[in-house]
Amino acid sequence: MNDSISTALILTPSARLARSLQQAHAQKNMVSGKKSWPTLYVKTLAHWLDEVITHGLLTGDINVTRAPEKCLTALEERMLWQEVVGQHLKSHDFSALFDLSGLADVCIEANKYVVAWQLPLENSASQSAQETQYFLRWQQLFRARCRALNVLENVRYFDWQIACLENNIQ
Repeated sequence: MNDSISTALILTPSARLARSLQQAHAQKNMVSGKKSWPTLYVKTLAHWLDEVITHGLLTGDINVTRAPEKCLTALEERMLWQEVVGQHLKSHDFSALFDLSGLADVCIEANKYVVAWQLPLENSASQSAQETQYFLRWQQLFRARCRALNVLENVRYFDWQIACLENNIQ
């Protein structure tokens, strides 16, 4: 790495890789006998996006009234899915037999893929298996609950951040 790289932003997919790059940069400079050097500007994509969005909200570049209150934590998302699925299953005769925690985990995973890959499941809902129909109903209820709370799950929050970047770059 040359010195010009230390002033460039390096985005990584994980905090572990970011730390490894910073350690390698420090090691290289120590071996070359330097007493001080510029810090390598390494961030995870998520951390960098959070900083950019926060800056945009503070400067008014991003309309605060259109921003979600927050991004749900993994625990909050799981609890919200459990609430939605549990309320929907109350009407079933055997609702006590369902594993709400397990169903919530499966819904979280399925929702991530549906949103991230923009899968058009709604169009085939009437021809889908009953499990898929239930999931699509639960997903609708989950999204409605998120809208009511003005929050987003992680996968939609990421999409919102990217949309903010696109709108402010153009």
